[in-house]
Amino acid sequence: MIYLKSEVKNMIFNISGRCDIVAFYYPWLKKRLQEGYVDVRHPFDKNKIFRYPLNERSIDALVVCTKNPLPILQEPQSLLQYPTLIQITITPYGKDLEPYVVPKKKIIEATKQLSQIFGRNQIDVRYDPIVLTEKYTIAQHIASFEHLVQALHQDVHVFIISFVDEYKNTKKHGIRSLTLEEMNTLAKAFGKIAKKYNVCVQTCGEAVDFSCYGIKKGKCIDKEHLSEITGHQIEWIKEKSKRQHCECADYRDIGVYNACPHYCKYCYANFDEKLIDYHYVHHDPESSLLIGQLEKTDKVIEISFKPRQITLF
Repeated sequence: MIYLKSEVKNMIFNISGRCDIVAFYYPWLKKRLQEGYVDVRHPFDKNKIFRYPLNERSIDALVVCTKNPLPILQEPQSLLQYPTLIQITITPYGKDLEPYVVPKKKIIEATKQLSQIFGRNQIDVRYDPIVLTEKYTIAQHIASFEHLVQALHQDVHVFIISFVDEYKNTKKHGIRSLTLEEMNTLAKAFGKIAKKYNVCVQTCGEAVDFSCYGIKKGKCIDKEHLSEITGHQIEWIKEKSKRQHCECADYRDIGVYNACPHYCKYCYANFDEKLIDYHYVHHDPESSLLIGQLEKTDKVIEISFKPRQITLF
């Protein structure tokens, strides 16, 4: 096994855009935080391993993304000791698009409880991706979004929306992109709802600007917001791997593609159900890797954190 070293400016961890670690692998995450490091296999170069430190000195922030925050409620202390932003996805879809997502009433109630524990400023709700079908119409989305905002407007920092993109998985399930007219109709209605309940609604990674409707053109990993949470300045670094319109702060995703048993029909990161099953069965909560074990042929790159020099507070 070969060991190398590298240094980065930001140590923001995305947990995770690739799979729902909280919903299915929370014991593993707690173990990695206790051990103080995590190994992440490069998704395309299978023998390259990034080893990231997980400790108070190195972590800028944890951005936790999940459709099922209930495991956090059972043991929040593992995350409370770090600057943590929790983003909870709540959509109006049923089993046809989200076969194994827990009932939305439970998620909404858990969101309220987490807001009490972590503070409103550290809770975001994602209403995304927005999918239109014969069943999930524009009218239903408007009604569902208002119901969600009405329930959580006092508990959430921001509501994030985005529109479904066409990927391999979405095309396979007959899910299409929205037209500009459809997006504008929804954005206009959502803007009115935002004003009614005095909340912030923003897009993420969208090319179209809906600020004329009162919807902020934002990013889900916002360096200004994270700087408030962490108490020090977060730098913005543009990476080649980001989507064209993504302006999120630089982050490290510790997840694995095709490892999320939610089996959502619109998901860009999980499209091979046989591989998802295989990964889930072969998950070892004691491993430093989310899926699998270190191999003799692996090249481990130990990532260190460049010390912070600017303090805001």
